[in-house]
Amino acid sequence: MSKEISSEISSEMNSEFVLNREEVIGKICERSQQGMLGLFLGSGFSKAVVGDRALSWAELLKQSVERLNRSCDKLDIKLDLEDDLLNSGLTYPLVASRINKAANKALNEANEIIQQSNKQKNQQDEDYVRASDFQFKEIIANVVSVYPKNNEEKKWKDVLIKTDCSWILTTNYDHIAECLLNGRALSIYPNNIFSQPKGLVPVFHLHGSIWNPESIVITNEDYAKMLRPGDYRQTRLPFLLKEYTILMVGYDLGDLNVLSAVDWNRTVKVDSSVGYEQDVYFIRYKGEDEKVVDNPYKDPETGITIIETNDVHSIFSEIVNQNHLLKKKYSKSESDVKKLTQKFVEAENSPDKEYSDSSIEDVKDDAKKVLELAPLYPYLLSNFFIYIKAVIDNIYKQARKPNAFDKYDIEIQMILMLMNVVEEMQMPDTYVSLLCTALNNVAEFFGDHSELGKAWKATDTWNNGKRGIPDKLKERMKKYCDNSSNKLLYARKVLE
Repeated sequence: MSKEISSEISSEMNSEFVLNREEVIGKICERSQQGMLGLFLGSGFSKAVVGDRALSWAELLKQSVERLNRSCDKLDIKLDLEDDLLNSGLTYPLVASRINKAANKALNEANEIIQQSNKQKNQQDEDYVRASDFQFKEIIANVVSVYPKNNEEKKWKDVLIKTDCSWILTTNYDHIAECLLNGRALSIYPNNIFSQPKGLVPVFHLHGSIWNPESIVITNEDYAKMLRPGDYRQTRLPFLLKEYTILMVGYDLGDLNVLSAVDWNRTVKVDSSVGYEQDVYFIRYKGEDEKVVDNPYKDPETGITIIETNDVHSIFSEIVNQNHLLKKKYSKSESDVKKLTQKFVEAENSPDKEYSDSSIEDVKDDAKKVLELAPLYPYLLSNFFIYIKAVIDNIYKQARKPNAFDKYDIEIQMILMLMNVVEEMQMPDTYVSLLCTALNNVAEFFGDHSELGKAWKATDTWNNGKRGIPDKLKERMKKYCDNSSNKLLYARKVLE
């Protein structure tokens, strides 16, 4: 985001981008409770947990060079590097490539020196140099092997666990996240398949891990390999980032990883399922003395929702607190779920129950409750559809009695209400089949007021109400009528 846009938002000149903080945190928590939240952690997260012991790129490369120099000094070898390489203007991966090349050259020289020394002493390579002292990625792994101290672990463990994320994706080499998850983590390296065993939080080390130094992605060549079209990470990650709500922590907005995540999210051209819409949230850390924007806001260029803070831990605490309230709310909803389930079972077991105009509002209220609770209790939808079938079958049976044309009107009102209340994306094929069959049964008796033996009122209700049927649902029903083994000619005709 440009400084101009950020300035406009912070001065409330661009209020269209500003969002309600409680609603934003609430959405993150909803996805968490649905099992649809993933964390994307960068080096800033490690720094938030362990402070300055977590190194920046520049600090990491500087310390690795210092360690290499110490190893070289012991054998009187000169490390073949420019003196001011870190300030040369090269990208860090290119700098890492130069260091890696110099380290390999130093290792070969060291081995030659040791071999020569052993020959002079008539020894059989007993003093062979330790390769790990000169292997760049081994040194990197040692430098970044930091873990939370007791007070840091105590502070962070609870909030990370209670964030209730489904998985963690990280470009960090360290295992700080695993340490905080306290045995609930499954470490996954770049050459492993992404798995999600029940009860564990997968931590996918996108750029490698300290426990598998060869997997570390740090040099220019490493990045080139990772970006190959057939690379598993490049194939899997776009879908993972599209399928879940993402909370990004520990990056700068202009970071390549952030830009890649946004690009991957946009590349996959599919719509979200209703009730499970996915977003990307970004915790933007600012220094203690810097001013932050209190309310989250949308970056108009990327669509990312940005939450500014001087304290990353406080955002996690906010999520945990709202998660707790949401769980309490849903635990109270369990009694509603039981009542609805009982009502559905009773309807299925009461084939002779009478339904009137007021029944439509009752069923509509039931539908709204089900749709509100369905994200956490998905089985309610299938139970609701069974209930609807029982209700419609009962009304149709009553309509077949002599002169019971008013029942056809009740059934049509029920069908139209269900078409508008339940989103097309949430309808299984069995529900579409039910609607088409029910419509076909009633449409057989449609006719104008000059025709005797026709359901005039039901006909008028349908003609007035069908304009409000969503086009996607109408097309789906037409397709079902065309391909059904049953002859649904009446329904097909009135759907035009």
